[in-house]
Parts: sequence; structure tokens; C-alpha cells
Amino acid sequence: MKFNSSFLVLSAGTILTLSSCGKVNDMHDATMDMQKSTHSLGDKTDHLSNKTDQIQSATCKMYTSLRQGNAKQSRDNDMTAMRASKNINEKLELSAKYMQGFEYQLWTDSCADNAPRDVVIDQAVTELLTTLEPYVKNRSKVTATKQSDDYQTLYALAATLHRVNELQAVYLKDTDEKPLRPLDILLQGLKYNQMSNRGELGDVIAPSWATIVGKYEKDAEFVLRLRANFMMAYGYAVADSDSYGDAPGTLEKILRIGTTKLFSSKWKPNLEARDPTEIRERITVALTLAQETRAGLVALGIDPMIDETVQKIWKNADFSAFDLKAMAAGKGDDPARAKAIQDLISARDALVQ
Repeated sequence: MKFNSSFLVLSAGTILTLSSCGKVNDMHDATMDMQKSTHSLGDKTDHLSNKTDQIQSATCKMYTSLRQGNAKQSRDNDMTAMRASKNINEKLELSAKYMQGFEYQLWTDSCADNAPRDVVIDQAVTELLTTLEPYVKNRSKVTATKQSDDYQTLYALAATLHRVNELQAVYLKDTDEKPLRPLDILLQGLKYNQMSNRGELGDVIAPSWATIVGKYEKDAEFVLRLRANFMMAYGYAVADSDSYGDAPGTLEKILRIGTTKLFSSKWKPNLEARDPTEIRERITVALTLAQETRAGLVALGIDPMIDETVQKIWKNADFSAFDLKAMAAGKGDDPARAKAIQDLISARDALVQ
């Protein structure tokens, strides 16, 4: 029997092709199974991602609520204690803690969607400026010498507007946000509000808290004026205290100096026994902060309403008895004291010029 060679080739080819089709089908089935598995895994991943987002959202809400609640409780406690205190130094320390307790000072960008920073600054400045109102009886005259409990509370709040929580800078690291003092918020808020009302902002978008400062503009101006005046009086009280650090009764001493020869009495700051650090941190810093605040108001075209009594007292401060050159060449902490006194003189000169 003869066989057709082409038949043999065809048959062999046919058998080979059928065999290959079987393998392809198996591979196709396996691929489909893998695809189904991949889709299933994708569905599970999406589900897990949704769960993770839900957990993240719930965590952020809880964190934000705790941060807000704890900060508010801290401020309430500090304010209650400040009102009850009869000592200005204690009031100052409690007020510093109050300023550091505003939520924006503890803000982080990890849960910013729940509480944007502008929003928590809105809340802070609203609370601060409305807290002042019950204590302010007359905004037309700003003096640094009243001794009532209400005014001492006002002095403490005004004097600590520069205090910040050190965590603020830590939490804002690697973000576009910048640390802000309550003082910065008030001064910048007044500036933005003025520019907005004059149509001078152009394409600049003012922060929402500038509107709050504008809303309570007169309270903001008052507390800044009060701050500039009180910081002068505070620095004086420390500079004129005795060798043991006992400060004079501020009102009594100011009135005595203020009525003697129409403010022409010279007085020598008691600095020989003062630690150079105390001179710098309690007296010079107070005058520097007073000048900064006053300059901020003047730059905005706002009358700082300077307390002329305290201004003239500092103008009459007599440093001529201090031989700074000899002190600078001396031993121990005399050179540091000489430097501290020279810096104090410079701060005083900037304030009374």
C-alpha cells in the first residue's frame, strides 16, 4: 500500500496542531483564573484601602476633638486662675500659659482637612478679643498705672501676646506654614483688613482671620496700645526695685516720680546687684517689646496713645553713674553686666526718642 506523502505531512501537522491547541486552552484557562484572582485581590485591596481611609478619618476626627478639647480646658483653667490671682507676676505666668494653649499653637498638617489652620486661628483670635471686652471700660484713654484686678488681668493678657508654644515650630517644620505669635496675628490682621478695605490686596488672598481682627478692630487696637504702655511700666518696676528684687508699688512710685518737678526728677536704675541675665530678659526685653508694638501701630497709621507719665520716667532714667568702660574691663560678671546695661540704654533711647 502506498501512502500519500502529503497526507502524512498533513496528518502529522494536524496532530501537532491539535496538541498545541490543547496546551493553549489550558494556558488560557490558567490566565483567566489568574485574572479572576487579580480582580479579586484588587477588590480586596480597594476594600482594605476604604477601610484604612475610614480609620484615618475617624482617627483624625478623634485627634482633632481631643486637641481642641484639651487646649480649651487648659485655657479655661488658666483664665479662671488668672482672674482669681492678686499678684501681677502670677497673672503674667498664667496668661503666658493661656496664650500657649490656643489650638493653633498645637496644629499639625496631618489632619488638616478636619481643622485647617486658618480656622483654628479664627477661633483663637475671636476668643482672645472677646475675652478682653468685659474688662475694658474706656478705650479712649490707655494708661499703664491702674491697679484694679480687671486692669491687671488686661495687663497680663496684653503683655504676653508674644508668647508661643515651642511645639508650634516643631509641628510646622517641613510645611509652608510659619509660626505666629498672637501679637503677629493682631498686627497682620489689622494690616490685611486695612488693605482689603482700601482695595489694595490685588491678587493676594487675605487669611480669613484678618476679617475677625477687623470685626473687633477697636479691641485689637486697645490691647496693643495697652501692651506698649504696660511693658514700659513693667520694665521700670523691675529696674527700680531694691537690691533684694522687691519691686516698688508701681502706682505709688510712678505718681511720686511723676509729680515731682513736672517729671524732671532723675532716677538711677538699680542695676549694680542685678544679674546681667535679669537686666536683659526682664528689663531690656520689656522695653524692646514695647517699642516693637508701638512701631507696629505707627506703621499702620494707628495712634499708639503713649502713656506720657511712664515715657517721661524712662526719659529721666540716669545711667551716668555706671562706668561701663571700667566694668567691661573688670572681672567676674562685670563685663556681661556692662554689655547688658549698654543694651538697656539703647533700648531706652529707641523708646523715648
